[in-house]
Amino acid sequence: MRAELSAGRTTGASVDPREPSPSGVRVLGSLGRVEAFRLGRHPIVLAGVVGAVVLLVAQTRGSVARWWVADVHLGTALLFVGVAVLYAGYLATARAVRDGLADLYESFPTSATKRIGAHLVALMAPVVASAAFVVIAVGWLDAQGAIGSPRVSVLAGGLALVALLGALGVALGRWAPGPWAGLFAATLIALVEVDVVVPSFDGPVRLGRALDWVLPWHQPFVSGEFPGPIASFPPATAHLVELVGLAALTSLAALASRAMGVRRLFATATAACLAAGAVGWAGWSETRPIPVGRLDSLVAAAIHPATHERCQTRAGVSYCAYPAYLPWVRLWAAPVDGVLSRLPRRPARRLVVRQVVDSSFLCSPSLGAAAAASCTGGTPSGPRGRQVARLASRLTAFQAALSTDAALVPGSARPPVYVGLNWGSGATLGPAELNLALDVAYWAVHLPTTGQVVHAQGGTQQVSCLPVGQAREAIAVWLAASATPATRAALRAEVSAGQIGSVPYGNGRSSVATFAASSTLDTVGSLETTGRATLLAAAMTALPERRVEAVLAAHWSTWTNWRTSDKSLATALGLRLPPAPPTPATVPPAAAGSGQVIQVSGPPPSPVCH
Repeated sequence: MRAELSAGRTTGASVDPREPSPSGVRVLGSLGRVEAFRLGRHPIVLAGVVGAVVLLVAQTRGSVARWWVADVHLGTALLFVGVAVLYAGYLATARAVRDGLADLYESFPTSATKRIGAHLVALMAPVVASAAFVVIAVGWLDAQGAIGSPRVSVLAGGLALVALLGALGVALGRWAPGPWAGLFAATLIALVEVDVVVPSFDGPVRLGRALDWVLPWHQPFVSGEFPGPIASFPPATAHLVELVGLAALTSLAALASRAMGVRRLFATATAACLAAGAVGWAGWSETRPIPVGRLDSLVAAAIHPATHERCQTRAGVSYCAYPAYLPWVRLWAAPVDGVLSRLPRRPARRLVVRQVVDSSFLCSPSLGAAAAASCTGGTPSGPRGRQVARLASRLTAFQAALSTDAALVPGSARPPVYVGLNWGSGATLGPAELNLALDVAYWAVHLPTTGQVVHAQGGTQQVSCLPVGQAREAIAVWLAASATPATRAALRAEVSAGQIGSVPYGNGRSSVATFAASSTLDTVGSLETTGRATLLAAAMTALPERRVEAVLAAHWSTWTNWRTSDKSLATALGLRLPPAPPTPATVPPAAAGSGQVIQVSGPPPSPVCH
């Protein structure tokens, strides 16, 4: 109020006619600066910024960031700021009514329109704060090793989202200054966005692919399942235009007055028509499905990786990855080199570590109902639906073959060593490295890497064979655990957590207790190892590495023979052979830890690995 008195040259009595009347722009700027300062330090807005930081960290921790996914995460985090600005802007605009000072405000030389304009100008404070948050977040994620580049249109859309929600708060404060309108609007938008953004939240908002991006913000998690970024997904440019257009319409509604002159009414109507036209075009663009040709290219890259990937050679190992993922080769090399460096002699055959797409991404509803219907047994309609359904069936067949066909991808290692589209960070780095190291160790001791646990549509898990009682399995687990400090910690955590499963053995007449490396990532080749081999390998990690390496080097060909027993290995190392843990069916609940019983689709076709 002090700023308004000063801006209007009002002292409570009269205006000195000798002093020039301030211009509208000066008044707007003066009031806008005061309101921006108040809004920028409002506790609700500050809480929104804190919430954005917490959400961004929660969404990006546990995996190395990819910018075609992380930039959308930044916009999702800004939802916290936007909802907070909505309510804080509403409280600021409705302040006169709430404090019972509406009549006093109307007596000021500054018009109500200029005061509303000042509240809209004040939105620059949280928008600038959001821009600073984005800049800091981009630098932080780049320092963490994010691959790719953030899309400017996506980041700008997050800032426009804050401006839109703030303008909505101002408009509500102008036309519905009651005590609950702003709180109701903020709560409603928050609940709707939680339903749309969080995939595990089973709420009532189910608009489908065609209308996902009509809402303030959407987060298509399927982006992380592609071999790389694709153009126009998400439709970031169209969504940015929609948000800006809606912000303009909302601001015009806030500035509207019952006593508008003809010229101002004409200008407002013209601006509203232009904004509405932009919103209409953007909405139409956002509802357009991804062209079938683009989906065809994605499927071709997934099912023919050898023709779409680039290969690099490091320390005699070939790493083949999709172009966007090539920076991850150095991350994969750490566990691979850790295994190979502990072998008594390098195998004559060449190791190829190949990246594969380990999910049937066309089954995601974010890409349209046609593919999703075909993946759930439905019948798609129309030419486009049938085309997409055929692509989805080809991709699903490729995923199923990944777990059984060792010769599926030409030019790969025998047995193949696959890595997926995710890589661990922080607490999940150990399991991710352990999964890849275990594949490499299985390759080194001539154990199969296919037919084990692979992510597939439907969640079934298959086991081709089990090296029960074989020394080479314990050696492979020890090699994997010794690859890096993170893999050693992951194996010990796995054993201490008691994550025991079971698989059929001996044509299904009995079962064998197994361990599986715990990971929240969709990693290819999460091998299950028999319980006794895992426990023996854990005991081996307590011995000096040089001692174990010397024992293995003395009779390497014998130790890797399938007929050599794990008891012989334990005796040679001076260890007591651990007893095989009981299968979960006989383990008391208190001893089962946090493990899960692994359900298998059927008995293994070959019960013993030869």
